[in-house]
Amino acid sequence: LGEANPTNIGIMRDFINQRVPETITIYAEGFRKAFDMFKEAKDRKPEQFEDCYNIIIFLTDGQPTDTYFSLDDITKGQDLMDRSVHIFTYGLGTNLQFASSGWSPDPNNPWVKLPALDFLATIADQNNMQVPGAVEWTNTYCIGGNYGSCFSANRDPQGVGPWGRTEYIDDSEGDKLKTIMGSYYDFFPFSSDPEPTYSVPTNDEHLGLVITAALPTIETPDVFFGVTGVDISMDVVFHEVANFNIGKYSYAFLVDREDGRVLIHRNLP
Repeated sequence: LGEANPTNIGIMRDFINQRVPETITIYAEGFRKAFDMFKEAKDRKPEQFEDCYNIIIFLTDGQPTDTYFSLDDITKGQDLMDRSVHIFTYGLGTNLQFASSGWSPDPNNPWVKLPALDFLATIADQNNMQVPGAVEWTNTYCIGGNYGSCFSANRDPQGVGPWGRTEYIDDSEGDKLKTIMGSYYDFFPFSSDPEPTYSVPTNDEHLGLVITAALPTIETPDVFFGVTGVDISMDVVFHEVANFNIGKYSYAFLVDREDGRVLIHRNLP
């Protein structure tokens, strides 16, 4: 991850503007890369995955050309992540509303193809039958890999992973896209007594090195209102730790819980 400063934003904007659209839409490669990133991060720092939700946010404005492979790669990726990843799908644009996925969920009726938006619902549902419009993909007809992965005999075919949500954003709703996508986190339950979360130190042009402390703001017990955050100068943190004193034999020290590094301690040189 990089800091969202003007230089990096410009680099990203130039990269996007140089992309040339093709006539095919490959879902599977995106899911494969996402799950590989999850697995690599979990192998490197498993403690980061102990108390959090894993989410893939998938946006598309094109009908898929690799439906079978998409389902295969989702199933394989969930096996890598112990079936823990929610998938939120967002279909963009009027054309997708009338597009076909090219996938037949029933091999007995191969000419009946699932609509593209229902295919996005099926991906988000992941065989839990909780998302409207979703259908089940099974291993009953998976010989040759034509209808998704062949699940092992000792595995419940329901629940490839936890279900998520799917949204359709029409061409006329572009101004709502930020709100619709930005509300993904209200899918999850909220703690009645949340603990603050602290970011890694970043550089602020006015405050210097800072950490951000953030806390969810709950309007009512079940309604998430937003996030309250504050930047704290590391100079202030260092000063408070260095001057902490509640008695002759007391002192404070600062430890990075991610890797156990001692940042401030009176015995450090």
